[in-house]
Amino acid sequence: MRKKIILLCWALVLFSSLAQAQEKVDLSTINERLIRLEEGQKSINQRFEDVNNRFDDVNKRIDDLQVNFNNRFNDVMKLLHIMITVLGLVFVGIFGTLLMMWRKLITLEAKVVTVETKVKGIYTFDESREILVLHDERISKLETKIKNIKE
Repeated sequence: MRKKIILLCWALVLFSSLAQAQEKVDLSTINERLIRLEEGQKSINQRFEDVNNRFDDVNKRIDDLQVNFNNRFNDVMKLLHIMITVLGLVFVGIFGTLLMMWRKLITLEAKVVTVETKVKGIYTFDESREILVLHDERISKLETKIKNIKE
């Protein structure tokens, strides 16, 4: 019986030493895995930093594009203001010329009326008719000249 107890003790010692060796193997593999995990985590952190840098670059590019777009839009607005001003001046010139021609036409018509009354009073009926025909021809010539100028 003593032998059995001694054998049992030796078996327990042997088993415990094997278990400790297995634990040491397990601890070394665990350490290796932890080291690999830490390296993986470092590489993941580096990738995140790279992605963040890329996002920063993209943001800078978008900001530059926005500034360029705003500058071009301002240039277009300046050009539009210049064109509107030029067109306004052209229209004012055209309408001013038309107004002056209209005033001249009114004064011409008033002079024709006064000439007609003077001619009727001075000349006889036949002479006044001839003079009126001459005045009508002159007036029609003036009207055609004015129409040609308008066109």
